[in-house]
Amino acid sequence: MKDIEKLIQKLLKTSPELATKLSYLSGRIESPSKLYATIGSELFKKNHLDWALKFFDKANSIQEDYLSLYNSGCIYYSLKKYKDAILNLEKSKEKNSKFFMSHLVAGLAYSMLGNSKAAESNFISVLKANPGNETALTALSILYYNRGEFDNSMKLIDSFSQKGGKNKNLSKLKTDILYETGKLKELVQEIKERKKTESGYKIYDEYIKSVQVRVFTDRYGTMEQKIERLETEEENKKNLISLSLCHLFSGNTDSALDYLMQAKEI
Repeated sequence: MKDIEKLIQKLLKTSPELATKLSYLSGRIESPSKLYATIGSELFKKNHLDWALKFFDKANSIQEDYLSLYNSGCIYYSLKKYKDAILNLEKSKEKNSKFFMSHLVAGLAYSMLGNSKAAESNFISVLKANPGNETALTALSILYYNRGEFDNSMKLIDSFSQKGGKNKNLSKLKTDILYETGKLKELVQEIKERKKTESGYKIYDEYIKSVQVRVFTDRYGTMEQKIERLETEEENKKNLISLSLCHLFSGNTDSALDYLMQAKEI
């Protein structure tokens, strides 16, 4: 096949190992559609997206196959050609509705085009086939959150957590939902749990603790003395915020959060 021979000649100058492999494959695979699809896969692995797309399209022009259509859809998605991606992915779904990866990437492509209903439908299909798929679960949770469907979003997050799953994006989303719905005590607890497990929160804690407390010592006494005085005074919004700041500067971020949420409730 002349197009394969031309490609191999081009690759001999830049990627001799890949050229050798493609030459080997072209002598071993008799089916033209399978050969084009296999070469497309090898090119995709090496990030030669334009060439890979041409060979997958060649394979599909001979005989459409759900996997080649899916691969073409993935490349179009990578190239940000979302409409072309959807066209191929929908055909892939028609060929094999049980191959949930076509539904997944289709959902992502529909999301990029702002079609939330089609995206939702595809993500739900993925979760029916593979309930633990983090990409679909995260995307669908965010989609529900953006639509103000906090209960639906939280149900997905909780179901994932109950199975022992850990995902920073879902954890952050949960704190956003708790804040939006005014569940402040649960929010504080969630933030404390995140601080224990997530690197970003650990780094924040370490930074706070590194602040020299003596810098904040003034004529009114040390930070510890300020905390003792404020804790004996009347409980009002101003004093609670002051207590929150004092605990924050002392490195006790858990207490800082507690006092801040108390102040918000007044």
